[in-house]
Amino acid sequence: MKTMQKESRGKDFGGLIRYIFDRDDAGKDAGRFICGSVTSDKKEVIVKELQSARSRRPDVEKAVWHNALRLPAGEKLTDEQWVKVADDFMKGMGFTDAHAWVAVQHDDPEGQHLHLCASRIGYNSNLWLGQNSNLQATKLAHALEIKHGLQVTGGPTSDHPHPSRKPSSGAIAKALRTDAAPPIMLIQQAIDRALAVPTTLEDMIVLLSCEGIECRVNRNATSINGLSFSLDNHRFTGSQLGASYKWASLKARLKNDDNAKNEGPRATTPPPRYWFGWTGWKGSYPLPTEELRRFTCKTRKF
Repeated sequence: MKTMQKESRGKDFGGLIRYIFDRDDAGKDAGRFICGSVTSDKKEVIVKELQSARSRRPDVEKAVWHNALRLPAGEKLTDEQWVKVADDFMKGMGFTDAHAWVAVQHDDPEGQHLHLCASRIGYNSNLWLGQNSNLQATKLAHALEIKHGLQVTGGPTSDHPHPSRKPSSGAIAKALRTDAAPPIMLIQQAIDRALAVPTTLEDMIVLLSCEGIECRVNRNATSINGLSFSLDNHRFTGSQLGASYKWASLKARLKNDDNAKNEGPRATTPPPRYWFGWTGWKGSYPLPTEELRRFTCKTRKF
């Protein structure tokens, strides 16, 4: 799923809404309203609601924001799927319930795509700045491909790629025989996908677990020493994966959160959501109180 190479910011809500609904290209179907924070699917009402906040910030010249999500040829989503993708994308870009926005679908032979139009000015007069928003949109689209099970079209590129350790010659030979990627590469790629958008340590562990990778946090009494990763009985420390997967490097790539910043002693009770290193428990979190006595955390006994 690709975004526009460069998002559009402008002044005319009316012109943009007419374009995405009516289409300028002959022979193309009209755009279909999918979802949004607006209260109607009528063009006139949508334009009025998008423009309503403009009077609150006369200092803002370009209040219109426009981007699009394009699927690869042959891939199609239902309206319900598009609603989830659009909502996740707009929230991920930083638009709140205070911003009027609309999503309109074009179903063309070369591929479905969704136009997203929003007011940068919120009803509370707050202005969406969108710093580095083109790169953010590209990273977010890639993350949503994984989250919603869409065809992965390739993530954002970087001028400074993360150094990673290459598979051993034995692992490469086995991969050629079995037609399966070496576990070290699968883990590296999964970590990079998890960190394609701002991600906390806790959420990274959950994302990796969805791909069958167990991440263990190695601690001493006062700090985090590092992480280790296991896939199909193959276990690697961060150092074995490469310089970018050592704890110091991963911490710099992670979104700041209490788990990543807290290098002090741990609390005597589990955190309210996911807990690192549980064995034997496949249920939901947090663990029921009666279950706490039956299971042992790899780094602390209760």
